[in-house]
Amino acid sequence: MANTSAENLSQEIEDLKKDIGRLQKDFTSKLETVSATSKEKLMETKERVKEAIDSLRNQISQKASGAYDNIKEHSNVALDKSRQTIGEKPVTAVMVAFFAGALVGLFSHKCK
Repeated sequence: MANTSAENLSQEIEDLKKDIGRLQKDFTSKLETVSATSKEKLMETKERVKEAIDSLRNQISQKASGAYDNIKEHSNVALDKSRQTIGEKPVTAVMVAFFAGALVGLFSHKCK
């Protein structure tokens, strides 16, 4: 009877060892699956972030180009207006330029 209890205990220990081995294999398999899925999700997220950055870069480029064109147009209009004003009143333009130069010269001479 003592022999049978010892054999039963020994058998149960062996069964537990086998069960633990199976659990380890299952756990390892699950970890590998989770790891692969995590890597896949990370790559998808990385790709989405890259696409968002590219989209933002394109939007900024378009807006900058539009702002450049707008500034260029306004500066051309201002230049044309100043040329027209100088053409209509050349004496006044020369007098204004002379006095502006004189003021700049006067202020720069006093600063020294």
